[in-house]
Amino acid sequence: MGAKRNATLELFKLIAAYMVVFIHVSFEGGFGIVVDSLARFAVPLFFLISGFFSYGITAPKIKKRIKNIAILIVFSSVLYTAVNLLLLPVEKDFSGIGAYFGMYLDIKIWLKLLLFNIPPSSLHLWYLFAALYVYLIYLFVKAVRFKEKTVFSAAVILLILHLMISEGLSLFGFSVPTLVVRNFVMMGLPFFGLGLMAKKYESKLRAVPNKTAVVLAVLGSAESVASYCFFGKKELYIGTLPVLLLLVVLFVKYSEAVYPRFVSALSGCSTYIYVLHIMTARLIKTAYTLFGIDLDASVILTSLHPLIVCAVTTLLSYLMLRINRSLHKKL
Repeated sequence: MGAKRNATLELFKLIAAYMVVFIHVSFEGGFGIVVDSLARFAVPLFFLISGFFSYGITAPKIKKRIKNIAILIVFSSVLYTAVNLLLLPVEKDFSGIGAYFGMYLDIKIWLKLLLFNIPPSSLHLWYLFAALYVYLIYLFVKAVRFKEKTVFSAAVILLILHLMISEGLSLFGFSVPTLVVRNFVMMGLPFFGLGLMAKKYESKLRAVPNKTAVVLAVLGSAESVASYCFFGKKELYIGTLPVLLLLVVLFVKYSEAVYPRFVSALSGCSTYIYVLHIMTARLIKTAYTLFGIDLDASVILTSLHPLIVCAVTTLLSYLMLRINRSLHKKL
């Protein structure tokens, strides 16, 4: 019998997926700033959970995960290439088709993919490539039998370096390109490593009082919002860390919690929501244009737009999930 699913963790993954949607399809005004700054826990949580469930697993299981991610990368890349070509006549013109395929001949495109996980089909798919790199590195780490202490220390050092480069340099008026910190080295490896640590010290996390974790998360949230207001948008804030601590403490403590059936049904959609939301947002905006709807002219529509994207993306993701499960049953 397989291990029982951690429903709380699955719920947090779903919430994190929606937070990614709100980062890319943002709310207006001060509310949008608050949501954006608080949502920065989302991608780190994905990496952390991957690390949590990778602690102690065998090489064949790692290879299976690498295979699954590779399949998802191929599917996502083909999908977004098709969508990009489909929308060229609407968003640009037919002359853009040659330029679109021509960019694949540019060596810089491939260097960005190789070094910074920036795919040409859609920028948000960087996470999938970063996750692939992280698992390949973890497979190597297992093969050469690096000591846990070395792996954990490397994760902490990379995390500190990330914060110093991203948020720390802002104190002195410096800024760095997003791709420098949003990649497998600066984002993927440190939080994957923290996930390994979380599993290793799971019993200690269970002992953390809920009130302590909540207070730290509230303070961290305040720091994130303040940092956004003073220094601008960042991929990660120092305040994000206590928020992640709270979430880890909760999904460790309440691993056997039971939620309504519709929540359980939607929780399996988190990966598809991440993959599909950019496509959905573009198609919805195209629909606005085709029907003569001016998004910026309607305050109500502008306010509801992120929620509309979430709703449509959720529907498409649920359909994809059902199709995928149906195909697995037949195979």
